[in-house]
Amino acid sequence: MSNCARRAVAGSKARRMAAAGKKIARQPIGPPKPGCAVIAHLREPREKLWGFLLGMDSSGAWLRGIDLGSFEDWARQEASGAEAGIGLSTLFVPFLRVEKLVLDEGAVGAPSMSERFEAMAGFPAERSAGLEG
Repeated sequence: MSNCARRAVAGSKARRMAAAGKKIARQPIGPPKPGCAVIAHLREPREKLWGFLLGMDSSGAWLRGIDLGSFEDWARQEASGAEAGIGLSTLFVPFLRVEKLVLDEGAVGAPSMSERFEAMAGFPAERSAGLEG
């Protein structure tokens, strides 16, 4: 399990504990690191991308991802083992277009996109992205 995935699991556990009324110690998470699954909210044109952060610098972010509207179709394709018709792209997004970059984390009763992919396909999304191992 990647360090990013461990942080997301810890965050999900903390939310479940908070929902159950248990006290939890808050730990700073910090910015997403390369390899973390993120959702990028973009403008001009408005888009939402899901993918893995490959790197960031002062001008923008490199992602290996897919339009959020195609995520479910891609996950079903990967789960069935069908020939690739939909796939992830490696792209650079300048920060002038980024409204926000959100770590892909689940919430109580709502799994993260990465968790949804793994539930559908039976293996982690990192494998389909070519980032595993």
